[in-house]
Amino acid sequence: MGVRQPPTTKQRPLRGEPNRYTKSEEHMKKIAIIIASIVTFATSCTPEEIELFKTLNPQQQQDVINYLWPPTGCVDAMKRVWPESEWAWGERIMWRESNHQPTAYNRSGASGCWQVMLPLHSRRFTAVGCSPSQWSDPLCNNKAAYHLFLEAGRSPWNL
Repeated sequence: MGVRQPPTTKQRPLRGEPNRYTKSEEHMKKIAIIIASIVTFATSCTPEEIELFKTLNPQQQQDVINYLWPPTGCVDAMKRVWPESEWAWGERIMWRESNHQPTAYNRSGASGCWQVMLPLHSRRFTAVGCSPSQWSDPLCNNKAAYHLFLEAGRSPWNL
């Protein structure tokens, strides 16, 4: 039996074997998007605008970035709001609660990526600068869920 060659992008990995090449390609795409965003932002702004951006505090800078490049979905929004230590847990919870669909809604009032209960937690949207009517906005839903998390931890999403 000869030495097994690693799979190329055209070959499928064996069952149970991780496809490292696809993940690497996805990672490179993300890096390319980040670099393109930085270059676009830096080159489309005047030196005065760049200096003004540098004077903003980190939260204000993030607000500008969110305005210029809104999140593309539940997970992207979570990664802008939640600490990295909670990402894996958060992604699993959002999958369970809404299948990563920002417009997920049920009759009980559970709404959005995190299925935040609107009748009970509408004030959380207001507390983070959003309106309860923005429950389907992934960024607002993540901010409201994180506001709840800071107060109650993971318990609201326990089964």
